[in-house]
Amino acid sequence: MGYEVCGNDVCSPCPDQTGPITPKQVTHPRLILKRMRPNLILCLLLVGCATTPPPTNADGQAQGGLRVGEEQPVPGTSAHVSFTLVDGDSRCPTDVTCVWAGNAVAVLGVRAASGQTSSYRLNTTLDPRQVQPAGQPFEIRLDSLRPLPRSGQAIQQSQYVAYLSILTRPPQ
Repeated sequence: MGYEVCGNDVCSPCPDQTGPITPKQVTHPRLILKRMRPNLILCLLLVGCATTPPPTNADGQAQGGLRVGEEQPVPGTSAHVSFTLVDGDSRCPTDVTCVWAGNAVAVLGVRAASGQTSSYRLNTTLDPRQVQPAGQPFEIRLDSLRPLPRSGQAIQQSQYVAYLSILTRPPQ
């Protein structure tokens, strides 16, 4: 038994049809859209929410980012971590489909209690994404780098924010 397509809805069974639904009835644009509407809405919601939020800690709380030129102390130590600059950003713009995700390089500094600063280059996609500074009881991991690029829009050094995780490790 087939169904009539009436306006925007599928109506009652067709009175003159006792056989199977015809291909015209199955592929009628209004019928297809009616069946796809919930999936389309779900897809649009997911695409709208596709931007990734800043990283969170083990408690699910957002971690603060470090802007270019800023420095923060490493808890439980006398060391400080600074975000020096971004040395190359080839990440795929968010409004483009790319074959490769690209990579950005964040240059970080670790200032020991002695005042000596060592530089480290961490990547967003390639290795290394984390480092344990020599003689330090922690490891630094680059979780993400913001903002994400958009085609045709240059990112200034002052706009970058590095989201880092500091993990406790025995000194090497």
